[in-house]
Amino acid sequence: ARHVFLAGNDLPQRLATALHFTIAETGFGTGLNFLALLALLDDGAVSHHGACQIDYISVEARPLPAAVMAQSHQAFPALAKHSRDLVAALPPYWPGLHRCDFYNGRVRLHLIYGDAADALANADFAADAWFLDGFTPAKNPQLWTSDLLKSVGRLTRAGGSFATFTAARSVRQGLIDAGFDVEK
Repeated sequence: ARHVFLAGNDLPQRLATALHFTIAETGFGTGLNFLALLALLDDGAVSHHGACQIDYISVEARPLPAAVMAQSHQAFPALAKHSRDLVAALPPYWPGLHRCDFYNGRVRLHLIYGDAADALANADFAADAWFLDGFTPAKNPQLWTSDLLKSVGRLTRAGGSFATFTAARSVRQGLIDAGFDVEK
């Protein structure tokens, strides 16, 4: 999470100079990427995070139970405090948009429970950075369709970035078609 998503989007440097920053994610899963962001804000790498408003928008079709999330976080003891805060703030598993505030509202987690293609096709925001974290196209093809990637492109602010573990040729081409410069 730190290497691919935070460093891959150059977040330590970008957050240090931003007044507002929007991160969008496909696949919240265990919330580990969100916890890594909170840890980044704590570790001093982002010197003025108190002045930067962060909106973290994540779409999840199959939310995990809080107990499963908490158990998965046990492998990362340095994230224990953030894990407790996240698990305590999780909304009910009702479809739609839910908001949870952290750092007295300076970090706003917007969880969208539902299908990513539908949610993003109807969304209206401008992401500065994307965490495209939907496993591989072979395991989760619905998160890598050309229509979904075009929505990602449409919802990205000029100069925005993305990072992903996936290096599949079809994904690279879909991102290029959506207007991104792609490099490995």
